[in-house]
Amino acid sequence: MRIDQFGDYRTATYERTLTRDDLAEMADRGVVAVDLLGHDPQMDVQASVDVLAEAGPPLKAFNALWTKVVPVVPEALLRNLEQLSLSGRAGRRRLQTGALPALKSLHASASLIEGSLSACPSLEHVWLDSYRASDLAVLDGCKSLRRVRINGRRTRLRMGWTEPPAILEELETDSVFPAGIDGLGQLPALRRLDLWATQPPAQPDDLDFAVLQSCPELDYLHCRNVGRVRNAEAIADRAWRSFVHD
Repeated sequence: MRIDQFGDYRTATYERTLTRDDLAEMADRGVVAVDLLGHDPQMDVQASVDVLAEAGPPLKAFNALWTKVVPVVPEALLRNLEQLSLSGRAGRRRLQTGALPALKSLHASASLIEGSLSACPSLEHVWLDSYRASDLAVLDGCKSLRRVRINGRRTRLRMGWTEPPAILEELETDSVFPAGIDGLGQLPALRRLDLWATQPPAQPDDLDFAVLQSCPELDYLHCRNVGRVRNAEAIADRAWRSFVHD
């Protein structure tokens, strides 16, 4: 076990199976966050998660990284979390958003999420991998959301909301092809927009950047290989760091 201070979180890092014998030391040293690094095939990540959920201290942050399959995280471990990061292939159990009332930061595969993230009223930062949905409904009504990153799978995505995250400041997409960007005009606090892919779409959509005139705070724009750009000059005087390529 290694213990470090990361921001507000005193964090214990394990690269082996965690046991009940570790819990007393965690409590004595004021640990409020745990990182499980599952690169060792001998490590039983799920057993470690179960020990934490059954008898561990209340955690504010939990990260399970480099795992082949995302472990099932019991609700007892989720209820106090402010930060959660889960990597690996999603199993059969989904992450119920209603079980995360205190969550502020989330990084996980999109296929792991069950329900709208608006059930997490304090959520500020979201990073979703393997995004396959055709819209952004999972982010509808996220009133505290400030930063979003979406990694797609050459996903065609409608950028719009029924109830937009009105204070969103940063939006980044990778391997996502917008089916129009009209919905970005619903984000008056947007400061940074980064839309890119390594290869362009086979059938690119027109992206009318004139809509970004409704984003008065925008000062960084990067767009590459995501569609046919139109009217980029409409926001050239606002996005002072602008890098736009068809």
